[in-house]
This record gives sequence, C-alpha cells and structure tokens, in this order.
Amino acid sequence: MSKGQQSDVQQKIQNLLNGAEKERAQKRVAHGLAELGRGKIEHLDNSELLVFLPGYIQGLGESGSGTEMNSLLNVFEAAVLSGDVILRERSIALLSIAASTIVERGSVEQLTRISEIFTTWLETETELLPGAEIVALQMGQLLRKLLNSENWIQAKAMVGCVADISRGKTDKSHLIVRLAARILEKITDREMVQRLLKVFLDSCTEESPVAGDMAKILLGMGKGLVSISMDMLPELQEQERESLIDLLSKGDELVVVEIERLYETGRMSVQQTCDMVRILSRMNRASVYPRLVACLAHPATEVQHEMVRGIIRNGLHLVPRLLEALDVVADEMKVLVIKKLSQLSDKEINERFLKMLADYTDGMRITCKPVVHSLVVALGQEVRLENLSTLKALRSGLQFDTDSVLIGLTEASISRLELGIRRAEHRVVDDQNVEFYDDPVQLRQARELTAEVRYEVEELAAQGKIDEALNILKKKINEYIQSGKLAAAEVLRDLILKIDPGAIDTLLEVEELLVKQQQTGLSDNNMLLWKDFRSLVGPQVFEKIFGLAVVERYGDGETIIAQREENDNLYFLVSGTVLLHCGSGSEETFLKKIREGTILGAETIFDVSLSTVTFKAQGSVLVYSLATDLLAGLENEYPGTYQILEKYCDGQIDIPELLKMSGIDRRNQARRKVNKSIETKILDMYGVVGQRSLRGLMHNISYGGVCYEIGIENTKSVRRLLGRQMQIIFKSRDKQRAELNGKFVAFERNVEVPGKYRVHVRMLEPIDPKIYELIVQDTV
Repeated sequence: MSKGQQSDVQQKIQNLLNGAEKERAQKRVAHGLAELGRGKIEHLDNSELLVFLPGYIQGLGESGSGTEMNSLLNVFEAAVLSGDVILRERSIALLSIAASTIVERGSVEQLTRISEIFTTWLETETELLPGAEIVALQMGQLLRKLLNSENWIQAKAMVGCVADISRGKTDKSHLIVRLAARILEKITDREMVQRLLKVFLDSCTEESPVAGDMAKILLGMGKGLVSISMDMLPELQEQERESLIDLLSKGDELVVVEIERLYETGRMSVQQTCDMVRILSRMNRASVYPRLVACLAHPATEVQHEMVRGIIRNGLHLVPRLLEALDVVADEMKVLVIKKLSQLSDKEINERFLKMLADYTDGMRITCKPVVHSLVVALGQEVRLENLSTLKALRSGLQFDTDSVLIGLTEASISRLELGIRRAEHRVVDDQNVEFYDDPVQLRQARELTAEVRYEVEELAAQGKIDEALNILKKKINEYIQSGKLAAAEVLRDLILKIDPGAIDTLLEVEELLVKQQQTGLSDNNMLLWKDFRSLVGPQVFEKIFGLAVVERYGDGETIIAQREENDNLYFLVSGTVLLHCGSGSEETFLKKIREGTILGAETIFDVSLSTVTFKAQGSVLVYSLATDLLAGLENEYPGTYQILEKYCDGQIDIPELLKMSGIDRRNQARRKVNKSIETKILDMYGVVGQRSLRGLMHNISYGGVCYEIGIENTKSVRRLLGRQMQIIFKSRDKQRAELNGKFVAFERNVEVPGKYRVHVRMLEPIDPKIYELIVQDTV
C-alpha cells in the first residue's frame, strides 16, 4: 500500500470515528435535553449541552414551538433561584438569549413568563453575575414591550421590583442597585411617560380599575415622572389636574427631592408652584412642612392660598401653623386664616385676634375692611368678656359714613356675646337650686300630703310587718314620682332606713328613680303649671323637653331676651314674673306683665324674627331654656311636636297687638306703599356680597326699612337668613341703580300661598331722601 493510499485509509477511519463521536455527542445532548425537560437542572453543567442550547433556543423561537420553549423557561427559572452560582450564571446567560428571541417574535404568554422569571430572579439575587449589564438592557426591552402591549399587571410587578431595588428599599449590593436604576432609565423617556400618563388620566375619568395599576407603574418611575408631570399639570383640566396631583402626593422621598430641585431652579410658574404646594401638603408628613413653609411668604397670593388650604386640609399642628401663617400671608389670605381659626376655641387665638383688631383699627383708621370684618365676626363667636368690651369700644368709635356693613357686623357680634354671656351667667348648675325641696312651704305641703301614709307604715313597722310597710312606701313613692310630687316622694324616702336600717337596696332603688326624675326637671310645681301643655304633647315629649332644657335663674331687673336680639331659645317660665318692654329710641315702654306658666320667645322662633321686645325679670325668675336645634331633634323623634308647641304658644303673648295698643311704630317713620320688583343680594356672615340673589315684590318702604315678599323653600332656610346683612338693588325705568345695605329682621309666612314669606328689612343707615323718592315715584 502506497503512502497515499495509507493516508486515505487513515482519513476514512478518522471520519468514521468523528462521525461516531458526533453521533454519541448528539445522543448525550438529546439525553441532556430530555433530563432538563424532567426538571433536572444539574444537567446545565454539561458543556456539550450548554454549547447546543443557544442555537436550540433560537431555533424554537423561529419555529414558534411554544411548548418546548415554555418547558425550558421553567427549567431556567428553577436554576436562577438555586443556590449554585455556576448554575445561576449559565441559566441567566441562556435566559438572555431566550429574551432576545421572545422580544423579537415571542407570544404574549412567553413575554409574560420570561418577565416573571427575570423579576423573581432580581428580587432574590444578591451578587452581580457576569453578563448582568446585558440582562439589564434586555429587562428594559422586556418592560417596554409589556407597556406597549398594555400588559399592566406584569409591568406593575416588574416596575415595582426594580423601583424598590433602585431606591435602596431592599438589601442589595450597590452594583445591583445601579443595575436596577439603569433598567428604569430605559423606560422613562418623555414619550413613554406621557403615553402612560394619558392612559392613567383616562382611566381615572372613566373610573377604570386600570387606574390603580397605572398609578403604581408611574410612581415606580421616580424622578423621571416628576419633571414631565410638572410640565403637564398647567395644561390639564381641573379634574385631570386633581388626579395627577393626587398621584404625585402618594410618591416617596424621591418625588419630594425632585420637586424641590425643580422649584430651586426658579423656573416654576405660579401655577406650577401652586401645584407643587398641593402635592407636598397632601403628603401630610411632618418632614415636608418645614420645606414648604417659605411659600407662605410667596409674592403670589395664589400660592399663599394653596399653603393655607394645605394646612387646613392636613389638620396637623393646626393652631400653631395657622397662627404662623397669620403673621406672614397677605391681608386677603388673612381672612381665610381667621375664618378657620375662629372655628377653634383657643385662648391664644383669641388674644391674637384682639391684638390684630387693635392694629387694624388703630386711631379708628380701618386699614383693611375684609380683615376687620372677619375679626369682628370671629370675636363675636367666642363668648368672652374681653371680646365684648373690645367690640363695644369699636362700635362707639364707628360713624355711619365709615362702613355701615362693619357697624352691622359689630352690632350683631355684640348682641351675640351679650346673649351668650347672659345665658352663661344665669345658668343654674347645682341641681339643688333647681327644685323647691328646701322651700318651707313646699316641705310643709309635702308633709301634709304624706301624713296618712307615714302614720300607716309606722304602725305596720311597730307590729313587725316590715316588708309590708316597705312595699307600701315603694308603691306610694312611685306614685308621687309619676305625678311629679317629688317633695312628697323625698319625705317618704327618708322613712325607709328609719323603718328598716338594713333596707339599703330598697333605698338605692328609690333614690335611682328620684334622681332620674329630677334630671328631667319635673317638680310638683312644674306638673301643675304645665298640666295643659303636658296633655297636649304627651308625657314622653313633656319629660323630654324639660330633660333637655337648661335651667336659668334671673334676678330683679335682669334681661332674659333683649330687643333686636337673635333669640334662638324657648323659655318656659317656671316661677316668678317677667315684664315686657319695647324700646323706642332711648326710652322703654312697658307693655305687659307675664306670669309663670308662659313660654317666652315663641314669636322669634315660630315667626322667625329678631326680638321686637325686651323681657326683664321682676324679682327672682326661673326659666327652662330649650334651644331650637334641640327642638328640631325632638321633631325628628316625635313628629308633630313643633306644630303642637306653635299652637300652644299662639296667642299667649300677642306682641303685635300689644305694640298696636301702645301706639308704638317699630319703624319710627311713615311707610309708603310701593309695588316694585327688587333684587336682593345676601351678604355672608363676614359681610361679603354673595353670588346668590333673591327677587321679590316690595310692599312698602320707609327711610329706615322695607317690606317685600319672596319665595323660600322652607322655614329652615328662612332661619339661616335671620339677622344676616343683605343688599337691596333698585333699578329704575331710566336705568338708574341704587344699592342699599340692610339686615333681615323678620319673616312672616303667607298662609294663603305656601313657600311665600313677607320679609322685613331694617336698613343699616337711613335711606337717602333722593333715592327714597326715586323708588317711590318709580313704582311699577
């Protein structure tokens, strides 16, 4: 055999051997794939299999063989979660190849599955494995693919994981934290964020459940979301702006820091600054407020307004923060702060109000009317003697040409304080002062009433019939309590231990009944005085009324209800005599003497008016005072109570008839009949003209007041207007216009036309004669 032939033979033998080895290698790879399919991840140690798998994975992607691909993904998932670093490295490398294939041509299910695996791996991985940079790039691609395909649930999971790692919320190495941050950077470009924000805002408008997923995705984007959102906010409608502000307010410290960075650039518009304040104040975190407080002194009042709103809305450290704002904000914002602080009863607040009022009215020069108006109203709501003296001093220095609205507000606050102080001073706190058991006459009458019973039980006790004696005592005590003879019941109660020193339980039982009845305010005297009233309203309502009422005692000459006062209580005159007066200028005219058993103040409650007369005590007077809000509660619990009370009070004290008989004209000026349409603007409690207007038909006019008819829904609405200032607008046929300030002092129901009320208005200052004649002559 020649050398050439020998070489050919050797080559053939080598080819045969190579072919055999290749065949054996293919069998080993096939076996390894089969074992991988059974979940045996240790076969990833096989180098031959590892070399084969990349091409195999790509081939699966090209052929669209989903079953085999899913099977491999399951194996890789198990491997990346194993404790073997080598296996994790190899599986991550293979997953990277699979990810490239799936991103390019994989199904939705495969995209979701590989995203889940990467997310799970990143949550658990503690070391930065080789090839992680490429994996980060692929995870960014996967995440973008999820977002583009609107796979919100898996995208939310993936973003949440990456965001938590990038912000150091998990125990990861610095390198892995940086890796997570780069993944987020891949998806937070302006176009993507704007698209996701649109989806979010649309889902909020439609109240779609997608809104929750979108919120978590967007918040996960961190500072990339903030700058784009702050640019978008001024262009949004209010509802969309509100949704986006609410979203950002749920962000973490990263959001706060990024917003602060943008603010410090000095390029934020006023609107953006307002939005910033709304966002940060809604976070309601103690650490955020000190970073915001400088905005109280922002030159734009819109920003100050947002700051004040934020303080009020949060409610944290409300008093010190609002007092701090009061020192800094502009005058128009001070009004808002004063209104809120006036709802909080606090000595420090009241002292600040008094000082501010002194500063703003120094030398009787009103430096800012709205602030002064709000201070006057606020001081009138806190019943303190120093407030009353301050407001009286202010009123004495005001002239009508200064500010008639301020005068009206000051007088209303003074009236409110005088009423509150008077009620507080005359309220009876000690129950022993309420009843008549220490009255010798009452005690003597009680002993006479119980004489026969006392004799009977004492005889039984002497015979040793203790139980029988106690039963009689209990029965008679109960009868006296039910009939309101509490003094008699107490006399018999004192016999219990005398008859049987061991009858403690019986004594406690009786005492409980007595205390309960005493708390309702019912006594022998009350029962006799109000017998007819009790039969009308029924025992339950009767006891409820006296149980809810506050007991007040007045001395000789003391005022119970003052003329022109906004009284909102009914006074049940239990004992004593009350004198009825009407003031005409500086003089008072006596009208009538009223005795116990009468209800005072009914004309201001049922006819809805300021008091047109003054009620003064003659000697010692005891009344039970029932507030109208408690009366409303009684009406809800016992329907019809209001009408029964009104019917019972009707005609008890006919004040219009008394005034007529006395010859007193409450307006002090002649009235002219007028038939003219007018418009009324209602001022709020701080003297600001509101948007709401009432149109009505005027009946008559004098220099000091007008009367006209309007339609109002119900008595409750009418009562809210009582005492309020208003502005009457007259328009003549030649288009002249006059605006006059007045005050609602009374409302009379038109019994023939439901919903119609005749309104009586007292002008805050006399009508100018020229305007008066213009109105009268222009009647239509």
